[in-house]
Amino acid sequence: MTLRVAIRCFRVICLFLSLGTWLGWSSLSFGEPSSGNTSASRGNKMPKATTAKSLESLLKSKTESHWKKGLASVTTDSLDDDEIVESLVRFVNRETAAENLTPPLVRAMSLLAVAKQPQASEALVKTLGSGDFRLVMAAADIASMAKDRGFLEPLMNLTKRREYAQRYGFRRCVVDAVAKYPDKTAIDFLVDRLEQSDGQLKYEMALNLQKMTGKDFGGIATDWRSWWQKNRDDFVFSSRVQASQSVALKVAPKPIPWDEPRPSFYGMTIYAKRVVFVIDRSGSMNSTVNSETRLAKAQQELQKAIKALTESDYFNIVAFDDRMEVFQTKLVQATDGNKLDGIRFGYGLEPRGDTACYEPLKMGLDASNDLELMLFLSDGEPNAGALVDPQAIVVAIANHNLTQRTTINTLGIDARFAHEAFLKNLAEKNYGKLLLLR
Repeated sequence: MTLRVAIRCFRVICLFLSLGTWLGWSSLSFGEPSSGNTSASRGNKMPKATTAKSLESLLKSKTESHWKKGLASVTTDSLDDDEIVESLVRFVNRETAAENLTPPLVRAMSLLAVAKQPQASEALVKTLGSGDFRLVMAAADIASMAKDRGFLEPLMNLTKRREYAQRYGFRRCVVDAVAKYPDKTAIDFLVDRLEQSDGQLKYEMALNLQKMTGKDFGGIATDWRSWWQKNRDDFVFSSRVQASQSVALKVAPKPIPWDEPRPSFYGMTIYAKRVVFVIDRSGSMNSTVNSETRLAKAQQELQKAIKALTESDYFNIVAFDDRMEVFQTKLVQATDGNKLDGIRFGYGLEPRGDTACYEPLKMGLDASNDLELMLFLSDGEPNAGALVDPQAIVVAIANHNLTQRTTINTLGIDARFAHEAFLKNLAEKNYGKLLLLR
Protein backbone atom coordinates (compact mmCIF):
# COMPACT_ATOMS: atom_id res chain seq x y z
CA MET A 1 0.00 0.00 0.00
CA THR A 2 1.43 3.40 -0.96
CA LEU A 3 1.66 6.18 1.61
CA ARG A 4 -0.88 8.24 -0.35
CA VAL A 5 -3.41 5.40 -0.37
CA ALA A 6 -2.79 4.69 3.32
CA ILE A 7 -3.44 8.32 4.22
CA ARG A 8 -6.60 8.38 2.12
CA CYS A 9 -7.82 5.14 3.72
CA PHE A 10 -7.26 6.58 7.18
CA ARG A 11 -9.17 9.76 6.29
CA VAL A 12 -12.12 7.80 4.91
CA ILE A 13 -12.31 5.60 8.02
CA CYS A 14 -12.18 8.68 10.27
CA LEU A 15 -14.99 10.24 8.26
CA PHE A 16 -17.18 7.17 8.54
CA LEU A 17 -16.54 6.63 12.24
CA SER A 18 -17.34 10.28 12.96
CA LEU A 19 -20.52 10.17 10.88
CA GLY A 20 -22.01 7.05 12.43
CA THR A 21 -25.35 8.67 13.18
CA TRP A 22 -25.75 10.19 9.71
CA LEU A 23 -24.87 6.80 8.23
CA GLY A 24 -27.46 5.09 10.39
CA TRP A 25 -25.12 2.38 11.62
CA SER A 26 -27.65 1.44 14.26
CA SER A 27 -29.60 -0.37 11.56
CA LEU A 28 -27.25 -0.56 8.59
CA SER A 29 -23.92 -2.21 7.97
CA PHE A 30 -21.71 -0.91 5.22
CA GLY A 31 -18.39 -2.22 6.51
CA GLU A 32 -15.22 -0.16 6.72
CA PRO A 33 -13.83 1.16 3.44
CA SER A 34 -11.04 -1.11 2.34
CA SER A 35 -7.65 -0.23 0.89
CA GLY A 36 -7.89 -3.39 -1.14
CA ASN A 37 -5.55 -5.59 0.91
CA THR A 38 -6.41 -5.20 4.58
CA SER A 39 -9.26 -7.65 5.05
CA ALA A 40 -7.10 -10.74 5.27
CA SER A 41 -5.02 -9.30 8.09
CA ARG A 42 -8.18 -8.64 10.09
CA GLY A 43 -9.66 -12.03 9.27
CA ASN A 44 -12.89 -10.37 8.11
CA LYS A 45 -14.56 -10.88 4.77
CA MET A 46 -14.70 -7.52 3.00
CA PRO A 47 -16.88 -6.70 0.00
CA LYS A 48 -15.24 -7.39 -3.34
CA ALA A 49 -13.97 -4.23 -5.03
CA THR A 50 -16.48 -2.95 -7.55
CA THR A 51 -16.09 -2.06 -11.20
CA ALA A 52 -17.32 1.22 -12.61
CA LYS A 53 -19.94 -0.60 -14.67
CA SER A 54 -21.38 -2.60 -11.77
CA LEU A 55 -21.38 0.43 -9.47
CA GLU A 56 -23.20 2.53 -12.05
CA SER A 57 -25.80 -0.20 -12.47
CA LEU A 58 -26.41 -0.50 -8.73
CA LEU A 59 -26.60 3.26 -8.15
CA LYS A 60 -29.05 3.72 -11.02
CA SER A 61 -31.43 1.34 -9.28
CA LYS A 62 -34.41 2.72 -7.40
CA THR A 63 -33.77 0.27 -4.57
CA GLU A 64 -31.81 1.53 -1.57
CA SER A 65 -30.43 -1.93 -0.81
CA HIS A 66 -28.72 -1.88 -4.21
CA TRP A 67 -27.13 1.47 -3.40
CA LYS A 68 -25.80 0.05 -0.13
CA LYS A 69 -24.37 -2.97 -1.91
CA GLY A 70 -22.62 -0.87 -4.52
CA LEU A 71 -21.21 1.67 -2.08
CA ALA A 72 -20.02 -1.04 0.31
CA SER A 73 -17.71 -2.29 -2.42
CA VAL A 74 -16.05 1.06 -3.15
CA THR A 75 -12.50 0.84 -1.79
CA THR A 76 -9.97 3.63 -1.34
CA ASP A 77 -8.13 2.25 -4.35
CA SER A 78 -11.36 2.60 -6.33
CA LEU A 79 -11.27 6.36 -5.90
CA ASP A 80 -8.36 6.51 -8.37
CA ASP A 81 -10.80 5.38 -11.08
CA ASP A 82 -12.35 8.48 -12.66
CA GLU A 83 -15.38 6.52 -13.86
CA ILE A 84 -16.18 5.33 -10.35
CA VAL A 85 -15.89 8.87 -9.02
CA GLU A 86 -18.15 10.07 -11.86
CA SER A 87 -20.74 7.47 -10.83
CA LEU A 88 -20.57 8.72 -7.25
CA VAL A 89 -20.93 12.32 -8.44
CA ARG A 90 -24.00 11.49 -10.51
CA PHE A 91 -25.56 9.61 -7.60
CA VAL A 92 -24.90 12.46 -5.15
CA ASN A 93 -26.19 15.11 -7.57
CA ARG A 94 -29.33 13.08 -8.30
CA GLU A 95 -30.18 12.35 -4.66
CA THR A 96 -29.33 15.88 -3.56
CA ALA A 97 -31.62 17.34 -6.23
CA ALA A 98 -34.37 15.04 -4.97
CA GLU A 99 -33.56 16.12 -1.37
CA ASN A 100 -33.44 12.45 -0.48
CA LEU A 101 -31.24 12.21 2.63
CA THR A 102 -30.28 8.56 3.15
CA PRO A 103 -27.30 6.75 4.68
CA PRO A 104 -26.10 5.72 1.18
CA LEU A 105 -26.05 9.38 0.12
CA VAL A 106 -24.01 10.28 3.20
CA ARG A 107 -21.56 7.47 2.46
CA ALA A 108 -21.22 8.58 -1.15
CA MET A 109 -20.54 12.17 -0.05
CA SER A 110 -17.94 10.89 2.42
CA LEU A 111 -16.14 9.10 -0.41
CA LEU A 112 -16.20 12.20 -2.60
CA ALA A 113 -14.76 14.26 0.24
CA VAL A 114 -11.47 12.36 0.04
CA ALA A 115 -11.37 11.73 -3.71
CA LYS A 116 -8.76 13.77 -5.57
CA GLN A 117 -10.81 14.67 -8.67
CA PRO A 118 -12.12 18.28 -8.89
CA GLN A 119 -15.63 17.09 -9.76
CA ALA A 120 -15.78 15.28 -6.43
CA SER A 121 -15.26 18.51 -4.48
CA GLU A 122 -17.63 20.37 -6.78
CA ALA A 123 -20.42 17.87 -6.07
CA LEU A 124 -19.99 18.27 -2.31
CA VAL A 125 -19.96 22.07 -2.58
CA LYS A 126 -23.13 21.82 -4.66
CA THR A 127 -24.76 19.83 -1.87
CA LEU A 128 -23.92 22.67 0.51
CA GLY A 129 -26.37 24.72 -1.56
CA SER A 130 -29.24 22.23 -1.23
CA GLY A 131 -32.69 23.50 -0.34
CA ASP A 132 -32.90 20.86 2.43
CA PHE A 133 -31.04 22.14 5.49
CA ARG A 134 -30.55 18.57 6.73
CA LEU A 135 -28.59 17.71 3.59
CA VAL A 136 -26.56 20.87 4.04
CA MET A 137 -25.70 19.93 7.62
CA ALA A 138 -24.61 16.43 6.58
CA ALA A 139 -22.45 17.87 3.79
CA ALA A 140 -20.96 20.44 6.17
CA ASP A 141 -20.00 17.76 8.69
CA ILE A 142 -18.36 15.71 5.95
CA ALA A 143 -16.57 18.63 4.32
CA SER A 144 -15.15 19.84 7.63
CA MET A 145 -13.69 16.45 8.51
CA ALA A 146 -12.04 16.22 5.10
CA LYS A 147 -10.30 19.55 5.93
CA ASP A 148 -9.98 20.47 2.26
CA ARG A 149 -9.22 24.21 2.18
CA GLY A 150 -11.55 24.57 -0.81
CA PHE A 151 -14.56 23.84 1.42
CA LEU A 152 -13.84 26.57 3.98
CA GLU A 153 -15.35 29.55 2.14
CA PRO A 154 -18.53 27.67 1.16
CA LEU A 155 -18.90 26.60 4.79
CA MET A 156 -18.53 30.17 6.05
CA ASN A 157 -21.05 31.35 3.43
CA LEU A 158 -23.68 29.15 5.07
CA THR A 159 -24.21 32.02 7.53
CA LYS A 160 -26.13 33.74 4.71
CA ARG A 161 -28.81 31.05 4.68
CA ARG A 162 -32.06 31.73 6.47
CA GLU A 163 -31.57 28.59 8.57
CA TYR A 164 -28.52 30.16 10.19
CA ALA A 165 -30.73 32.81 11.77
CA GLN A 166 -33.65 30.46 12.39
CA ARG A 167 -32.08 27.28 13.81
CA TYR A 168 -29.64 26.88 16.67
CA GLY A 169 -28.61 23.43 15.39
CA PHE A 170 -27.70 24.84 11.98
CA ARG A 171 -25.62 27.63 13.55
CA ARG A 172 -23.78 25.13 15.70
CA CYS A 173 -23.13 22.87 12.73
CA VAL A 174 -21.57 25.73 10.76
CA VAL A 175 -19.47 26.94 13.70
CA ASP A 176 -18.20 23.45 14.51
CA ALA A 177 -17.40 22.80 10.85
CA VAL A 178 -15.37 25.99 10.38
CA ALA A 179 -13.56 25.42 13.68
CA LYS A 180 -12.04 22.17 12.39
CA TYR A 181 -9.82 24.10 9.98
CA PRO A 182 -6.32 25.11 11.16
CA ASP A 183 -6.62 28.33 9.17
CA LYS A 184 -6.39 32.00 10.14
CA THR A 185 -9.56 32.71 8.17
CA ALA A 186 -11.40 30.27 10.44
CA ILE A 187 -10.18 32.20 13.49
CA ASP A 188 -11.30 35.46 11.84
CA PHE A 189 -14.73 33.92 11.43
CA LEU A 190 -15.00 32.73 15.04
CA VAL A 191 -13.75 36.00 16.53
CA ASP A 192 -16.26 37.97 14.44
CA ARG A 193 -19.14 35.64 15.29
CA LEU A 194 -18.30 35.54 19.00
CA GLU A 195 -19.24 39.20 19.27
CA GLN A 196 -22.66 38.45 17.75
CA SER A 197 -23.49 35.31 19.73
CA ASP A 198 -24.59 34.28 23.20
CA GLY A 199 -25.40 31.19 25.21
CA GLN A 200 -24.16 27.70 24.37
CA LEU A 201 -23.08 28.69 20.85
CA LYS A 202 -20.84 31.40 22.26
CA TYR A 203 -19.42 28.88 24.73
CA GLU A 204 -18.64 26.40 21.94
CA MET A 205 -16.95 29.17 19.94
CA ALA A 206 -14.83 30.08 22.94
CA LEU A 207 -13.77 26.45 23.44
CA ASN A 208 -12.92 26.12 19.75
CA LEU A 209 -10.84 29.29 19.82
CA GLN A 210 -9.01 28.03 22.89
CA LYS A 211 -8.17 24.75 21.14
CA MET A 212 -7.00 26.54 18.01
CA THR A 213 -4.89 29.23 19.68
CA GLY A 214 -3.95 27.97 23.13
CA LYS A 215 -5.39 31.19 24.61
CA ASP A 216 -8.17 31.35 27.19
CA PHE A 217 -10.19 34.53 26.91
CA GLY A 218 -13.41 32.60 27.37
CA GLY A 219 -16.48 34.45 26.15
CA ILE A 220 -14.92 37.92 26.38
CA ALA A 221 -15.17 38.97 22.73
CA THR A 222 -13.23 42.21 23.13
CA ASP A 223 -10.22 40.35 24.56
CA TRP A 224 -10.22 37.89 21.66
CA ARG A 225 -10.50 40.75 19.16
CA SER A 226 -7.68 42.73 20.74
CA TRP A 227 -5.32 39.76 20.98
CA TRP A 228 -6.04 38.56 17.43
CA GLN A 229 -5.50 41.99 15.88
CA LYS A 230 -2.06 42.16 17.49
CA ASN A 231 -1.01 38.58 16.77
CA ARG A 232 -2.68 37.50 13.53
CA ASP A 233 0.23 38.17 11.19
CA ASP A 234 2.76 36.20 13.23
CA PHE A 235 0.44 33.48 14.52
CA VAL A 236 1.49 29.90 13.78
CA PHE A 237 -0.74 26.91 14.46
CA SER A 238 0.79 24.41 16.84
CA SER A 239 1.78 21.07 15.38
CA ARG A 240 1.10 19.39 18.72
CA VAL A 241 -2.15 17.46 19.00
CA GLN A 242 -4.03 18.52 22.12
CA ALA A 243 -5.25 15.69 24.31
CA SER A 244 -9.03 15.51 24.24
CA GLN A 245 -10.77 15.90 27.58
CA SER A 246 -12.47 12.78 28.90
CA VAL A 247 -16.22 12.65 28.50
CA ALA A 248 -16.59 11.32 32.06
CA LEU A 249 -15.58 13.84 34.74
CA LYS A 250 -15.29 13.45 38.50
CA VAL A 251 -15.10 17.21 39.02
CA ALA A 252 -17.12 19.84 37.17
CA PRO A 253 -15.09 21.88 34.65
CA LYS A 254 -13.80 25.21 35.89
CA PRO A 255 -15.82 28.19 34.63
CA ILE A 256 -14.29 30.08 31.74
CA PRO A 257 -14.15 33.90 31.61
CA TRP A 258 -17.61 35.27 30.81
CA ASP A 259 -19.21 38.68 30.50
CA GLU A 260 -22.03 38.06 32.99
CA PRO A 261 -22.60 35.81 36.02
CA ARG A 262 -24.01 32.42 35.04
CA PRO A 263 -25.90 29.75 37.03
CA SER A 264 -24.50 26.32 37.84
CA PHE A 265 -26.01 22.90 38.53
CA TYR A 266 -23.93 20.57 40.70
CA GLY A 267 -20.99 22.82 39.82
CA MET A 268 -21.53 22.62 36.03
CA THR A 269 -21.74 26.19 34.73
CA ILE A 270 -24.76 26.87 32.52
CA TYR A 271 -23.75 29.11 29.62
CA ALA A 272 -26.85 28.24 27.58
CA LYS A 273 -29.73 30.68 27.38
CA ARG A 274 -32.27 27.88 26.77
CA VAL A 275 -32.01 24.96 29.18
CA VAL A 276 -34.10 22.01 30.36
CA PHE A 277 -33.51 20.27 33.68
CA VAL A 278 -34.46 16.56 33.59
CA ILE A 279 -34.65 15.23 37.13
CA ASP A 280 -34.87 11.59 38.27
CA ARG A 281 -37.45 11.17 41.04
CA SER A 282 -37.50 7.35 41.07
CA GLY A 283 -37.69 5.48 44.37
CA SER A 284 -33.92 5.15 44.65
CA MET A 285 -33.64 8.95 44.87
CA ASN A 286 -34.87 8.49 48.45
CA SER A 287 -31.47 7.02 49.38
CA THR A 288 -29.47 9.18 51.76
CA VAL A 289 -25.93 10.53 51.69
CA ASN A 290 -24.80 12.30 54.87
CA SER A 291 -28.40 12.27 56.18
CA GLU A 292 -29.71 13.99 53.03
CA THR A 293 -31.70 12.23 50.33
CA ARG A 294 -30.51 12.35 46.75
CA LEU A 295 -33.76 14.05 45.74
CA ALA A 296 -33.42 16.71 48.45
CA LYS A 297 -29.95 17.54 47.15
CA ALA A 298 -31.28 17.73 43.59
CA GLN A 299 -34.06 20.07 44.71
CA GLN A 300 -31.53 22.39 46.36
CA GLU A 301 -29.31 22.41 43.25
CA LEU A 302 -32.34 23.06 41.05
CA GLN A 303 -33.43 25.97 43.22
CA LYS A 304 -29.96 27.51 43.15
CA ALA A 305 -29.69 27.18 39.37
CA ILE A 306 -33.14 28.59 38.63
CA LYS A 307 -32.69 31.54 40.99
CA ALA A 308 -29.50 32.53 39.14
CA LEU A 309 -31.13 32.57 35.69
CA THR A 310 -31.61 36.00 34.10
CA GLU A 311 -34.67 37.34 32.30
CA SER A 312 -32.97 36.68 28.96
CA ASP A 313 -32.90 32.95 29.81
CA TYR A 314 -35.58 30.33 29.14
CA PHE A 315 -36.03 27.06 31.02
CA ASN A 316 -38.21 24.05 31.70
CA ILE A 317 -38.20 21.08 34.10
CA VAL A 318 -39.04 17.44 33.38
CA ALA A 319 -39.29 15.03 36.32
CA PHE A 320 -39.51 11.30 35.82
CA ASP A 321 -39.78 7.88 37.40
CA ASP A 322 -41.77 5.38 35.34
CA ARG A 323 -44.01 8.30 34.51
CA MET A 324 -43.33 11.93 33.64
CA GLU A 325 -44.32 15.22 35.17
CA VAL A 326 -43.45 18.45 33.38
CA PHE A 327 -43.31 21.98 34.71
CA GLN A 328 -44.45 23.45 31.37
CA THR A 329 -45.02 22.01 27.90
CA LYS A 330 -42.41 24.35 26.43
CA LEU A 331 -39.61 26.66 27.54
CA VAL A 332 -40.69 29.65 29.61
CA GLN A 333 -38.90 32.92 30.21
CA ALA A 334 -37.00 33.13 33.49
CA THR A 335 -39.12 35.90 34.98
CA ASP A 336 -39.32 36.19 38.76
CA GLY A 337 -42.78 34.60 38.73
CA ASN A 338 -41.81 31.69 36.49
CA LYS A 339 -38.67 31.03 38.51
CA LEU A 340 -40.66 30.94 41.74
CA ASP A 341 -43.17 28.54 40.16
CA GLY A 342 -40.32 26.36 38.87
CA ILE A 343 -38.73 26.16 42.29
CA ARG A 344 -42.06 25.21 43.84
CA PHE A 345 -42.48 22.52 41.20
CA GLY A 346 -39.07 21.11 42.09
CA TYR A 347 -39.77 20.99 45.80
CA GLY A 348 -43.10 19.27 45.11
CA LEU A 349 -41.37 16.20 43.67
CA GLU A 350 -41.45 12.97 45.68
CA PRO A 351 -39.39 9.81 45.12
CA ARG A 352 -41.35 6.87 43.74
CA GLY A 353 -41.49 4.31 40.95
CA ASP A 354 -38.99 2.88 38.48
CA THR A 355 -36.68 4.59 35.97
CA ALA A 356 -37.92 5.31 32.46
CA CYS A 357 -35.27 7.44 30.72
CA TYR A 358 -36.27 7.60 27.07
CA GLU A 359 -39.54 9.50 27.41
CA PRO A 360 -38.19 12.38 29.56
CA LEU A 361 -35.14 12.75 27.31
CA LYS A 362 -37.36 13.05 24.25
CA MET A 363 -39.78 15.34 26.05
CA GLY A 364 -36.88 17.56 27.08
CA LEU A 365 -35.63 17.86 23.51
CA ASP A 366 -39.13 18.61 22.28
CA ALA A 367 -39.40 21.65 24.58
CA SER A 368 -37.90 23.80 21.82
CA ASN A 369 -36.24 23.43 18.42
CA ASP A 370 -33.70 25.94 19.71
CA LEU A 371 -32.94 24.15 22.96
CA GLU A 372 -29.24 24.63 23.69
CA LEU A 373 -28.67 22.48 26.78
CA MET A 374 -30.25 19.61 28.65
CA LEU A 375 -29.04 18.61 32.11
CA PHE A 376 -30.04 14.98 32.73
CA LEU A 377 -29.72 13.85 36.37
CA SER A 378 -30.22 10.17 37.21
CA ASP A 379 -29.17 7.66 39.86
CA GLY A 380 -30.03 4.45 38.02
CA GLU A 381 -30.04 2.78 34.63
CA PRO A 382 -33.34 2.53 32.71
CA ASN A 383 -35.70 -0.28 33.71
CA ALA A 384 -39.07 0.96 32.46
CA GLY A 385 -40.68 2.83 29.57
CA ALA A 386 -41.06 2.34 25.83
CA LEU A 387 -37.30 1.79 25.45
CA VAL A 388 -35.31 0.07 28.17
CA ASP A 389 -32.15 -1.06 26.38
CA PRO A 390 -29.53 1.67 27.06
CA GLN A 391 -27.97 1.48 23.59
CA ALA A 392 -31.39 1.73 21.93
CA ILE A 393 -32.14 4.85 23.98
CA VAL A 394 -28.83 6.45 23.01
CA VAL A 395 -29.41 5.73 19.32
CA ALA A 396 -33.00 7.04 19.41
CA ILE A 397 -32.08 10.24 21.25
CA ALA A 398 -29.01 10.90 19.08
CA ASN A 399 -31.15 10.49 15.96
CA HIS A 400 -33.82 12.79 17.44
CA ASN A 401 -31.09 15.34 18.20
CA LEU A 402 -29.28 14.99 14.87
CA THR A 403 -30.16 18.41 13.46
CA GLN A 404 -31.17 20.12 16.73
CA ARG A 405 -27.66 19.68 18.21
CA THR A 406 -28.66 20.22 21.83
CA THR A 407 -25.84 19.56 24.28
CA ILE A 408 -26.88 16.83 26.73
CA ASN A 409 -24.78 16.87 29.89
CA THR A 410 -25.50 13.84 32.06
CA LEU A 411 -25.07 13.77 35.83
CA GLY A 412 -24.81 10.30 37.34
CA ILE A 413 -25.34 9.73 41.06
CA ASP A 414 -23.25 6.72 42.14
CA ALA A 415 -23.08 5.70 38.47
CA ARG A 416 -21.06 2.53 37.90
CA PHE A 417 -20.71 -0.18 35.29
CA ALA A 418 -23.73 -0.29 32.92
CA HIS A 419 -25.26 2.88 34.36
CA GLU A 420 -22.05 4.85 33.92
CA ALA A 421 -21.57 3.46 30.41
CA PHE A 422 -25.11 4.50 29.46
CA LEU A 423 -24.72 8.06 30.74
CA LYS A 424 -21.28 8.41 29.18
CA ASN A 425 -22.50 7.17 25.82
CA LEU A 426 -25.57 9.40 25.95
CA ALA A 427 -23.43 12.47 26.64
CA GLU A 428 -20.76 11.58 24.11
CA LYS A 429 -23.27 11.10 21.28
CA ASN A 430 -24.96 14.41 22.12
CA TYR A 431 -22.05 16.88 22.42
CA GLY A 432 -21.95 16.66 26.22
CA LYS A 433 -20.07 15.48 29.29
CA LEU A 434 -20.84 13.09 32.13
CA LEU A 435 -20.32 14.37 35.66
CA LEU A 436 -19.98 11.56 38.21
CA LEU A 437 -21.60 12.45 41.53
CA ARG A 438 -21.63 10.81 44.95
